[in-house]
Amino acid sequence: MISSHAPAGDPTSTLNWQALANANTTLVIMMGVATLPAITAELIEQGPAPDTPAIAVGDAAMPSQQSVRGTLGDIAALTSEAGIKPPVVIGAVAGFAPTG
Repeated sequence: MISSHAPAGDPTSTLNWQALANANTTLVIMMGVATLPAITAELIEQGPAPDTPAIAVGDAAMPSQQSVRGTLGDIAALTSEAGIKPPVVIGAVAGFAPTG
């Protein structure tokens, strides 16, 4: 899980973006509304393909829940267009479709 008030490249950021990008795991980005475009660009620059699955879920488990599916390359724009506030999940798990 990543808390990201400061985007990649910001001197106050203490995250190792290269390690996160190459972890071959699922990333959950919390509190990244304003920084999501910079975060996704940095992750792509560090390694994951732009077509890596991603999903943003707002108001999770609430009657007002909304979500938008996309890729690492377009989730920032899709999230902004839909007005959904992250968290954003990036990785293979984001590509799983609900069943039932």
